[in-house]
Amino acid sequence: MRFNLLKQVTSFLTVNPPRASLAVLTALLCLSSIQALAITGGASVEPNTSVALRTVGIFNIKTANACSGTLITKDVVLTAGHCVISKKENLIVIFDTHFPNKVGETDKIDPRNIRTIKAMAFHDDFKNLDEAGSDYGDIGIIKLNSPAPENYLITPLLKDVTKIRPSDTLTLAGFGYSSEKSLVTDRNYPGLDAAITEGRAYCNNYKTKCYVTEVAGDGELRQVQVTIESLRDKDMILNESNQKATCSGDSGGPAFLEINGQTVLAGVTSRTLTDGDCGSAQGVKTLVPHYFTWIKQMIQSM
Repeated sequence: MRFNLLKQVTSFLTVNPPRASLAVLTALLCLSSIQALAITGGASVEPNTSVALRTVGIFNIKTANACSGTLITKDVVLTAGHCVISKKENLIVIFDTHFPNKVGETDKIDPRNIRTIKAMAFHDDFKNLDEAGSDYGDIGIIKLNSPAPENYLITPLLKDVTKIRPSDTLTLAGFGYSSEKSLVTDRNYPGLDAAITEGRAYCNNYKTKCYVTEVAGDGELRQVQVTIESLRDKDMILNESNQKATCSGDSGGPAFLEINGQTVLAGVTSRTLTDGDCGSAQGVKTLVPHYFTWIKQMIQSM
């Protein structure tokens, strides 16, 4: 699966052909080989389990684009930076193990499991990124308008980076798609207007060339376990090349680590290190300990 981060971000932003601020767009254009990270090779997450009660979905009601996140206080969700550059009015946070995958399907979700957003922000390291594969902070935070359902679990943040090592096993989770195919076509493509509305397609002015992403998925929360290959200053590289990986829609989702029987949040799904299909490339997770102070400051100020 190839899914360019620029297309993911701009489609998450708007129902129109891609637009972004000059600063963000210039930075994102440098990431043509980076993917916006459905769990590949994973298993369904049963309701009321630890992973289910810590992981949330972030849904764009205008485009149907998806991200994932982790509940870190009763009303704060941690996710990827590129998941929070849309208008907050277009996003909802879903507390469930199933997720809508089309515009207009949110009525299938119990309204008691939906939260709107009060505020959101991403770190300056993401705003100032400058090159593909660089070690930067794709991390964002969401303040909810009302607390999460009472049965949901708050996940502690990993503060001490020395507690995590290469070869450690992490549990990844997300609401991503199960398959995706990119096509180059034109105005005659069936369902083109619907694809544009849902943020899965964009065209030149005359629609003589259009880029369409066909996606499939049941909107189900899935999890998979992978190992760490290496640690960098701001992120970590995971071995996601053995058909066990995150994929489109899993961006912002958790990388959980077990320490002495306690589940902590060690990373946030960002992208792949190199261009490649999901399950055949190294995955990059933003390192939570590096941003621990910023996260705590944001929680207090939002």
